[in-house]
Amino acid sequence: MIGKGALSAQNFYWKKGVLCANLSAVNYDVKLPKLGEGADSGVVVNVFVKEGDHVVKDQAILELENEKAVASIPSTAAGSSRKIYVKAGDKISIGSASFHLSGGDQPADAPRLPRTGRAGA
Repeated sequence: MIGKGALSAQNFYWKKGVLCANLSAVNYDVKLPKLGEGADSGVVVNVFVKEGDHVVKDQAILELENEKAVASIPSTAAGSSRKIYVKAGDKISIGSASFHLSGGDQPADAPRLPRTGRAGA
């Protein structure tokens, strides 16, 4: 999911009728995804990355425990970790930002805008 970021017109380009972003300039927060039926929060057991680490999509970034299980939570995107928002012992909920990435690949669920005409039209 896309979180906070600083973007300007120079960060975008058209490719095959789709507005695309220059990913090296995109910053976003990786948020805790849905955990499963009836699970909406958990306690961080371990954080597997530190600030400055390169993270690949689907890499385990933290371990979370809830009333049902302990599970590794994968990153939804790739990039360099710039800020870690959680630590062991923190309780976090679905949608909470766990860390901030810059550069790398944009998450698959990032919005794609179809080209509908000229800018300003």
